[in-house]
Amino acid sequence: MTNNQEDFSRQLLDSLRGRNHKNAIHYLLEQTCLYFQCDAASIYLLEKPTTQTIHPYKEFVRNTNLYPLSYFKRDLLLQLSNDTPTQVDASIYGENAASYGLLLHDDNERPLGALVLINQRPFELNKGEALRTISSCLSKYVSPIQSSTDWNSSTYIEERIRRQQSDFMRLMKDERLTSIDLVPAFQMICESTVETLQVDRVGIWFYHNDHSTLQCLAMYDRPAKKTLNLSDLQKNQFPTYFSSLEENRSIVIEDTQNDFRVSELRKEYLLPHDIRAMMDIPIISGGETIGVLCCEQHTNSRSWTFDEEAFATSIGDLIAFINEHIKRRKAEKEAKHLAYTDLLTNFPNRNALEEKLDSRIEQADTSQAFALLYFNIDNFLEMKERLGYRIGDQLIMAVARRLKSERQPEEFISKLEYDGFILMTDFCERKVSLYERIQQYKKLFREPFVVDHQEFFITVSIGVAIFPEDGDSPATLIRNTSRANTEAKRLGRSMTAFYQPSLDESEFGRQWFHMDLTKALEEEQFRLYFQPQVNTKSNEVTGLEALIRWEHPERGTISPADFIPLAEVTGLIVPLGQWTLRKATEQILDLEKLGFMECVVSVNISAVEFQQPIFVDQLENILQEAGVSPGKLRLEITETIAMDYEEFMIEQLNRLNELGVSVALDDFGTGYSSLKYLSLFPIHCLKIDRSFIKDATTNAKNEGITRSIIDLAEHLQLEVVAEGIETEEDLLHVQSMGGQTIQGYYFSKPLPPYQLNEWLSNFYKS
Repeated sequence: MTNNQEDFSRQLLDSLRGRNHKNAIHYLLEQTCLYFQCDAASIYLLEKPTTQTIHPYKEFVRNTNLYPLSYFKRDLLLQLSNDTPTQVDASIYGENAASYGLLLHDDNERPLGALVLINQRPFELNKGEALRTISSCLSKYVSPIQSSTDWNSSTYIEERIRRQQSDFMRLMKDERLTSIDLVPAFQMICESTVETLQVDRVGIWFYHNDHSTLQCLAMYDRPAKKTLNLSDLQKNQFPTYFSSLEENRSIVIEDTQNDFRVSELRKEYLLPHDIRAMMDIPIISGGETIGVLCCEQHTNSRSWTFDEEAFATSIGDLIAFINEHIKRRKAEKEAKHLAYTDLLTNFPNRNALEEKLDSRIEQADTSQAFALLYFNIDNFLEMKERLGYRIGDQLIMAVARRLKSERQPEEFISKLEYDGFILMTDFCERKVSLYERIQQYKKLFREPFVVDHQEFFITVSIGVAIFPEDGDSPATLIRNTSRANTEAKRLGRSMTAFYQPSLDESEFGRQWFHMDLTKALEEEQFRLYFQPQVNTKSNEVTGLEALIRWEHPERGTISPADFIPLAEVTGLIVPLGQWTLRKATEQILDLEKLGFMECVVSVNISAVEFQQPIFVDQLENILQEAGVSPGKLRLEITETIAMDYEEFMIEQLNRLNELGVSVALDDFGTGYSSLKYLSLFPIHCLKIDRSFIKDATTNAKNEGITRSIIDLAEHLQLEVVAEGIETEEDLLHVQSMGGQTIQGYYFSKPLPPYQLNEWLSNFYKS
């Protein structure tokens, strides 16, 4: 078919020759769809004046998502122009759908009906030769059909019922239908049923939960041409009527004046509304009657046919289906709300964020950049442990409220993890606006948060990833903004970091470590080195600190600073710690064989290990299996463990004390240094961190701290070990302050067992 309208018109007229009326109408609708590239074309015939709702007479549908086509209101149809296409509401077919209507008329300008074109995307329908030809031809073929139609014939009534049922099918399939739309949907059903059955009134009544009351949800009155609001019917007022509904379900009455089942209704309901015949059909859902469809006739009695009762029953089933459909959709909506919402803050969660990113990425081109900002509260987990979950939750909600107060309408904030939020925001090409936006959000955290009448000052670290340069999928963008946030936290509190590809190398390194740590445990790639602790007063080696090293077959020796943090995060620190304790007991036995009966071996214990409820039991088993006296083993813990797990610490340390294992407080003075720990915990030794020793000869403060720790230990009858002694000057200075037990490179670096034995022999020879 050519695009030239005159050629199209000529070819169309040629193709219509010899076709009957119905075939010609179908062909015209088909060609209209194809020529104007729309999804559907339909003819609506004007019926007799009393009919307000008009269903399609014929249609051609290319896009089956649109079928069945909706009805048309008589008043709206008559407002259409017979010359220029008029745009009509098409929202029922989708939020972007478009529709045009054109009034059809006969030679005497009498309205016949309308041609309606529908498309799920916006389109233009301009007046032209092609449209005039189509309109003229349709009017020609529709006119004799419209004028000859017997609106009361059984054939026509069957056709109306079919059309109405198709329209109800569309209603049931409408995904937008919610409980808010329930009454309007029921009103439409009542109005349509009135016209199909040609009755005066149709109402939909629902029982309350206890079946003691019938409430009218919708009622359409044909003579009045309007919907009505009626009062509830109470079972205690009309017990016979309610019993009849329960026993017989359907109540079909030709003359209400002579039927005992409704005798109680005459004064209050039937006579005031002039109801002479009625057909009440049950609305059944799940085997239970939930309501009644009431069809009522004024003035005269009426004989109800089997087909009419069958049709009314099908409408009752439809109402039940719609009611269940809405209930199911409500349940689905609630389930989706739970799946897509953080219940604490009511913010969208990760699922919602990924869906939002999917949609945004699909709609955007690579020139439309946006950023993800990952806000994570600094040190929040430690804060929550100290404050409790209730305060922690309230603080999170307070942060959420403050973020929401700053959010712009086009921005999207979601909750990620327990203490993290991700913001999606646009920015201009030069990124100046993004930097400004970050600063605006940072300002939110300058003022304290008031929770439970307390003020809390918090900071956030912000990681930033940008679309499309930092990722073109939701998973990649979220992962990269999280990596950037981790980098921001590494830099310090209240820092901002943008994603860089180099962060992937760090992530790869962490993954590599995780995989190889497991393998290293299986293949025993770890080694224990030992650094002597010397009592300078007695000139004896009184202890050894066990220090773990990873002898990787390809990468060489790996420092514990590189793999211990990852081992703690992954949980591998527990089996690694067990291995360390076993090797330490082996070394104790070797020392005893060499004659060093009083030498104590110290092993560092991480917080993760110490939190294990069975830690002390496992340690006792290791000592018993090796045949080692508990007094030969010392565990080193940090002040941080003491502070974070105070109550549990007391229990664990008391058990270790009863077992006979001594405990040293490592890096004393660098943490919280609360004297409370020394009074509560059975500690046997304090280790002075090398950071104080290093500058003690030149830094008066460090010297003062070192001297105070030594004096404190002496008064508490605790042993003191000074770490990091590297020079004779360091040694003499510590000795002048009263320190006796020394550990550091001045005497020896950490040594493997075979070198340690040689060193010990040479030490005592010298």
